[in-house]
Amino acid sequence: MNRSENNIFKILLFLLLTLVNRCRGNEQCSQVLSDYFQSSGTRAAIQMTTIYPNGKILYSRGNSLFERGFSNDLSNVDSYYGISSTETACFQSKEQPFSVKKSFVNFFDSRSFSISRDGFVSIYSVSQGSVSFNLTSCRGQILYGVVNDVLYTFHLVKDQKYQMIGRECGTEPVYDDRVQFVTKILGSWVDNGDTYSTFETEIQNVGNLEINALVFNQEGMELKHPSNIWGVSVISKYQFSLANYIHSIAPSQYVKFSYIARGMVPPKFTVSYISPK
Repeated sequence: MNRSENNIFKILLFLLLTLVNRCRGNEQCSQVLSDYFQSSGTRAAIQMTTIYPNGKILYSRGNSLFERGFSNDLSNVDSYYGISSTETACFQSKEQPFSVKKSFVNFFDSRSFSISRDGFVSIYSVSQGSVSFNLTSCRGQILYGVVNDVLYTFHLVKDQKYQMIGRECGTEPVYDDRVQFVTKILGSWVDNGDTYSTFETEIQNVGNLEINALVFNQEGMELKHPSNIWGVSVISKYQFSLANYIHSIAPSQYVKFSYIARGMVPPKFTVSYISPK
């Protein structure tokens, strides 16, 4: 074998070993992730840490869902707020990194962050940019991958839920003195054995202050189709805000939104953010 043939052989051997290692990694990740794809409706609380070559570290956390009709992958259902090692604040006269006062949003839309059952990750973040890669290794609840010299790690907890970074701690804020949701059924019908209803909900300002911004969550609402909701902005499957054309709700005034959902029981809505507070 001459020198040229020997070099070609070495290159082919290297490519073969790389392919074998990648296949082993995917098989390993498929086994670890299989528990999250056993049944539709599986939720996962995920912590995501991103480490850059210059030492900058981003920490984010949020909640993802595998549900047929929503996503074939484990995909985000909320915004995954994050904090950065380069953003500092003074706390009790001491400088602290990861200032929660300077937290950032990763995703404005659901399904912007997904992990497939075989370990392929897609991230379309408004703060971190867009990247896709195969996970390098998966052990227990910890997954990680490296792309462009950036390390991404993920810690998954099945059937748990993380609260938003930066939320007020202590008791959950209640805004019953500011906002009320009043829902009525406009009509119902049966489609392939399932009952669906058209609902209309009024968001009423029952307080003394004008509402300039409002974010609210839903419980118990299963839309017939993701597009079957009108009059609000959809942040995720479980979170909404006022429509872009609604700039405020004056005291004693209301706005309406409508939707088609399974069943005849009105869903429950709770406020997660209101401005001014």
